[in-house]
Amino acid sequence: MDSCDGAAVIAESEDSSKRSKRKKQLTPFELSEIIVEKGIKSRTELLAFANMQKMEGKHDIAEFVVNREPRIFSEILHTAWEMKTAQDKLDRSKKIHKENAFLVVRENGIPVHLKY
Repeated sequence: MDSCDGAAVIAESEDSSKRSKRKKQLTPFELSEIIVEKGIKSRTELLAFANMQKMEGKHDIAEFVVNREPRIFSEILHTAWEMKTAQDKLDRSKKIHKENAFLVVRENGIPVHLKY
């Protein structure tokens, strides 16, 4: 191995160790959890929260905001709250479906007792 190859190996090793020391980046899922936990409903609220966190020395959200397209945030905000309310919406939908089925049966004179 000549000295050039050795230098390349050392440089690669240093790059590898820098990458392993870097803090893990915030994922969209993690951000969605924060959004729901903090009750954030808009991009403006998210930006204000990111700025407040940045001033406290916590840069994760601010870095995420700066490094992503604005449309990403509306998708994350929408999906975060959609996931939060999904079970309630599903339960309401099932209940309405049962109530409608009961009305149809009742209108046709068929006695039925549904359990909820």
